[in-house]
Amino acid sequence: MKNTISRLVGAACLLAGAASMPAAAVPVTSLVGATPLTTPVKNIFGTGPFNFAPGITWSSNGSDAAFGSTDGYGFDANGDWDYNKTLVATNDSTSSMTFTFDTAVSGFGGFLNWAPGSGEASIAAYDVNHALIESLVLSFLTDGSLNSGAFYGFQE
Repeated sequence: MKNTISRLVGAACLLAGAASMPAAAVPVTSLVGATPLTTPVKNIFGTGPFNFAPGITWSSNGSDAAFGSTDGYGFDANGDWDYNKTLVATNDSTSSMTFTFDTAVSGFGGFLNWAPGSGEASIAAYDVNHALIESLVLSFLTDGSLNSGAFYGFQE
């Protein structure tokens, strides 16, 4: 069964360095020298928190969010992801996902897709006190092919 996602899905998270995130960060489409992490296979729906990797916790405020899902997802005109992608996702236009890091990082990001016909989707970086550092509204469109998307993140 294919689910339709209305917000945002990330297939992997990447971390760069161990420096602290300063009061400013810039949106990036790649992280040079980053450590790639693969989303764990869990097939769990719910808010979490769930352990993404050592020192990284994922949570959502949407009860139908997916963590480590291997189900296929559709993104309207932005194509579909098949069962070869393990992902984290929100399934409505009002919920969000959070990745929390136990130690400071100088950058993070992931391979993303979103459903452009389902409202606005964005990514953001917050400091340890939950103050917004930077945000980016996603507006990219893919060619609609299978497993398409784009890498976005932030780096100090």
